[in-house]
Amino acid sequence: MYATRAFFGTDRVTFDLINASNATREYDRFTDVLDDTIDARIWLGIHFRFADTQGAWLGKKVGQWVAIGSSNRSAERSGRLTELIDQSNREAGRNPGRPPVPLAARDPQ
Repeated sequence: MYATRAFFGTDRVTFDLINASNATREYDRFTDVLDDTIDARIWLGIHFRFADTQGAWLGKKVGQWVAIGSSNRSAERSGRLTELIDQSNREAGRNPGRPPVPLAARDPQ
């Protein structure tokens, strides 16, 4: 929803979402959808809140990268995305320069 906010230039847009069973949710901001999505994933047992808030933060940074870097050359954008991934890794306590490794791919200790 951050890329949508960047596209429209504001977070304050009133809109409705209708699901497959015709239930309607009304929103006043794009980022309200993000909050509902995080809560739904936790309530369904799909994720922990930490994972979704980190994913939302990374989504925000990628949305900013797309909005700001869309007029730049791809090599410049690639370098900026690497910086954002490194920043995310540092904040999560991982080694910069390496993508996060899923737990299932790690060697058992």
